Amino acid sequence: MVRVEVCATSGLLPTPYCPERVKEIFIDGTQPKQLDNIWQPFRIYKPNGKLATVYDPPDQVEEKVFPIYPPDAADWVRENNIPQPPVEYDTTFRSPSQSGDVAVITPTSYSTIHGVVTIVGNARLDNLDTYRLSFGKGLDPTQWTQIGSDHRDRVDNGFLEQWDASALDGLYTLKLTVVDKNGTPREAAIQVIVDNKPPTIKIIHPNTGDIYSPEKDEWVSIGVDAVDNASMGRVEFYVDGAYVGASTVAPFNKKWTIKMSDTLTKTLATAAAAKPPNPITISRLITNPDGTAVTEQLTANVATVTTPNPAVTAVFTTGMIIVSNTVPVPNSTGFVESHIVKAVAIDAAGNRTEGAPVTIFIQHASKEKK
Repeated sequence: MVRVEVCATSGLLPTPYCPERVKEIFIDGTQPKQLDNIWQPFRIYKPNGKLATVYDPPDQVEEKVFPIYPPDAADWVRENNIPQPPVEYDTTFRSPSQSGDVAVITPTSYSTIHGVVTIVGNARLDNLDTYRLSFGKGLDPTQWTQIGSDHRDRVDNGFLEQWDASALDGLYTLKLTVVDKNGTPREAAIQVIVDNKPPTIKIIHPNTGDIYSPEKDEWVSIGVDAVDNASMGRVEFYVDGAYVGASTVAPFNKKWTIKMSDTLTKTLATAAAAKPPNPITISRLITNPDGTAVTEQLTANVATVTTPNPAVTAVFTTGMIIVSNTVPVPNSTGFVESHIVKAVAIDAAGNRTEGAPVTIFIQHASKEKK
């Protein structure tokens, strides 16, 4: 038997960052040999709390230690409010000038990218021989992978190369090397965050089946849980396929003002009385995420329902459903409509995920008997 000091959190050998150590007894040969990987240090830019870069002044950078648990524990970490490191890098101090003879202009330093990226920059030495682009993992790569082949064209604020980063994730250094005819190389490098993993999103309220009424509820509050491995960009909200707004700051919420469609009751009854029933068409104004507005025609198939109560139902192409009683029914408001609520998470790199929709119901509140 042997007594070994381990990190209390992981049970592995402690590192200088482990805050609590304990001594455990092991059968000789079974004691841990791997160093703790939960407690990890991060360089933080003190003025804004973001991850520090190589360009930040050293006196404005501090080291903080955070517990990094396996991805399977992400929900547990959030539910228990365990402090986690920031995911965004500070961009107060960028890389050297982008106007030099050797420079990468886009992507910009510490920007978030995904997929196939067009690299724009300068390779405009008067005695240029060749230029090439390469990338490596981390801030100070020990291995470099060339992107494409060597080029001999002089480039001024133009296309340098296409970089297929679709199989990568994390922080990478992108380097431009320009060699003159004397064989002297000049380099320019930037760091970028490659994010090819789409965010996760779930509507946490309302729930499917929730009932609202304009007499009691002015709006429906839509809230989502949206998380990205790198950096969230925004969450877009849709009701019956129509964009109703976006949120860029967590917690991601949006209020949708309730609008009843019971003015269509007579139109529905007339359409249902035709043989065969006639579809109906209504117009709605939609404001797109870019601010442009369009008028959309919505078509609904109309049918007569006999059970459990005589009613007219209209199912619209957007998924909205209206049911209106054709005769008075005791203890019934006589009209109900359903709406489909959706939310789309878009991370800083442009990856998109549409969450599972929920269906809610809107009806007038029952009148209380005096």
